[in-house]
Amino acid sequence: MTATNLRALAKDYANGVIDREKYRKARAELIEGILAGDIKVESREFIAPVEAGDDTDITQEKTALRTEPDAFRSTGEFEGPPTVTARKPARKQPGKSSQKWIIGSAIVIIICSVVIVTLLLQGEEEPEPVVFEAIPPEPEVAAPDTAMIEPAAEKPDAGITLIEQFLDSKNWQTNSIEQFSAEWQKLSDAEQQAAISSPALTQLNNAIYQQLLKERALVGLAEPEKINARQEILVGLAKTVGIYDDRLTVQKVRFPATSEVTPKQTSVDEQSIAEEKPATATPENEQAATAEDTTPDVPQQTDPAPTETGTTSFAKEQTVEEAPAPVAETGEPEIIAAAKTAEPDTASESTETPRATAPEPAQKESTTNCKPALARQRRPYCRDTIPDVGKAPTMVVLPAGKFMMGGEKPEELPLHEVTISAPFAISVNEITQGEFELFCTDTGRTCPRQPWSGKDYPVVNVTWNDAVAYTQWQSEKTGNTYRLPTEAEWEYAARGGTTTPYPFGEEVLITDAVFSDVKQLNSPLPKSDRSINRNEFRLYHMVGNVREWVLDPWHDNYNGAPADGSVYGGSGINTRVVRGGSYADPAEALRSAARLSLGADKADNQTGFRILQELQ
Repeated sequence: MTATNLRALAKDYANGVIDREKYRKARAELIEGILAGDIKVESREFIAPVEAGDDTDITQEKTALRTEPDAFRSTGEFEGPPTVTARKPARKQPGKSSQKWIIGSAIVIIICSVVIVTLLLQGEEEPEPVVFEAIPPEPEVAAPDTAMIEPAAEKPDAGITLIEQFLDSKNWQTNSIEQFSAEWQKLSDAEQQAAISSPALTQLNNAIYQQLLKERALVGLAEPEKINARQEILVGLAKTVGIYDDRLTVQKVRFPATSEVTPKQTSVDEQSIAEEKPATATPENEQAATAEDTTPDVPQQTDPAPTETGTTSFAKEQTVEEAPAPVAETGEPEIIAAAKTAEPDTASESTETPRATAPEPAQKESTTNCKPALARQRRPYCRDTIPDVGKAPTMVVLPAGKFMMGGEKPEELPLHEVTISAPFAISVNEITQGEFELFCTDTGRTCPRQPWSGKDYPVVNVTWNDAVAYTQWQSEKTGNTYRLPTEAEWEYAARGGTTTPYPFGEEVLITDAVFSDVKQLNSPLPKSDRSINRNEFRLYHMVGNVREWVLDPWHDNYNGAPADGSVYGGSGINTRVVRGGSYADPAEALRSAARLSLGADKADNQTGFRILQELQ
């Protein structure tokens, strides 16, 4: 041991001569040795006071000793035995006083030993409680914070989430709307109010309005009672969530007098229709016979003038008694009547005296039923007659407009604005096997072998050259200008005014197009199958079903592409563009901007075409 007393030991520890562990061990040994008598305590010589009152002095010494532990408690370390101080006597007392001093010193030593042992025992235990008591206040402070967070865990945005999920689903079927309304009713008043005051309600408001416009666009193409019912459901949805917009109203569709004949036309074969002869004029069908061209070999009927029943007034159209035969010819009860409204009134109402026929060239210049004015009509359909052959494909007239052409892939860039400056007509469906067969028969050429039986299936296994030859033939026969659509015209027609990846929104469903989604398909749908939705321009199968040839040669991108919708000519003459994807393709290929190259002399069972008519 380096020190012989507690003070020296404490000094060594303070000076770093020994560490804490050695200090505590040496201190314990030193105290045990003192208590056992093995270590002698160094005594100091004190002179007893002259006056009697030693007990008082000793008491003062004891009081001084009792104050020592406070210093020990504050530092946690023992600084050695207390120093006993006494008043210095005036003179030294020999004899009996010396004995008293020895006894007093012994008592002091004993008391000091007891105090030291007590302090040592307490000194090893006290620091730990001090540290332990300093830690708990932090959890106690954190507990109230956690408790305050709990109320914020409530979900006042449940109504907002419900609206956002409904909009994201893009499901406007009646059962989906009813389910949404039921969930809305379950929300608390606070949740509903939070949703009503959020931007999500504005989005729902606009979405409902867009759906109403879509339903109203079906006038003449769907049963009026269904259109009215759908409008009522959408307006009811708006009222359920507290939307009161003057635009969200039910515009009742009046029932035409001929609505009862519509169901008969759902599965009529186009070829057999074209070969039908007109019914003999009777009081029941006389007006219809004068307003419709039913036989190409009767010259006086190829360019009829409209009668009073062919007026553009929707109210008067409802009173027209259309005969079943004209209705059956197109599968669209309103097409012919609407087409005739655009023609000038050049004849009287009488149908008993045939009009003078014009020479054949004059007939070809004026046989078209497709007029630019149809783009402004509710029923923008038209259909020409091919002399000595039959009926031309049913067309729909599209209005002029602007759109952003392109997508995100390298071959779809750069995005650029295209202006379609004039209306044009485009076939409602892809050209069918039956329609292409008329061309083959009239020209004496061999039709390509088809993989499916049925004249209503889209024609495939046709090259770009075959498709162009068909349009040239129809132009020559009718005197009107038919051709393939340019790539810009095709995308304009496919988008139908939309800016989303697909003509139907952010995604395409199996009710929107024929494509290989869950399972691989091996055939398209025929024209007579109307289970697939039309796009906004009333066109079927613009995406999916079969790919379609367009007029343009292939370019790797749109650098230098014209902005007026015309042909992007130049390189790639032997390689052409096909658009729209097919029944065998995944959804990605059905995007409005998706494009693919194919040799002009190539043909496969996934590629067909539709035609465009230029209007004057």
